[in-house]
Amino acid sequence: MKKVILLILLTLAITGCGSKKEKFVPGTLDGETEITEISDIFTLNIDEESVTPNGLSLTLTNNGDITYYLYGGFKIEKKQDDKWYNLKMERSMGVTLNLKPVDPGESNTFNLEWQIWYGELPNGEYRIIMDFYEYEKEDVPYYSAAEFSIE
Repeated sequence: MKKVILLILLTLAITGCGSKKEKFVPGTLDGETEITEISDIFTLNIDEESVTPNGLSLTLTNNGDITYYLYGGFKIEKKQDDKWYNLKMERSMGVTLNLKPVDPGESNTFNLEWQIWYGELPNGEYRIIMDFYEYEKEDVPYYSAAEFSIE
């Protein structure tokens, strides 16, 4: 009988001490940004009328004199106390390995929906970050950013 009780207590202790996944809370900060320099090679213009807690529409323009390549992903940061912080993601963003070329002077409009990764964002000041590369220097990223507010 003592063995049965000990086995039950041990089972309860093991299952009760298992790691519980924290509930994801959209807009939660995840450390200060590591991005120190924003390039002006690309301009990101946000259509302010399109901004919702779930996404937005933006136009990206290559102001450079060579073709650059977009990696295909983006990240969102939140401003707090005049500093930028990474937002926690509910799940990792899959990025294709195919770089998308953007020629000099070319503009592309994108509709971005982030709810699957970041959830529905609460009110606040944010910026979206996109990274791009020169073809011969794929290991040196450049960053372009655009700020927006959710009210």
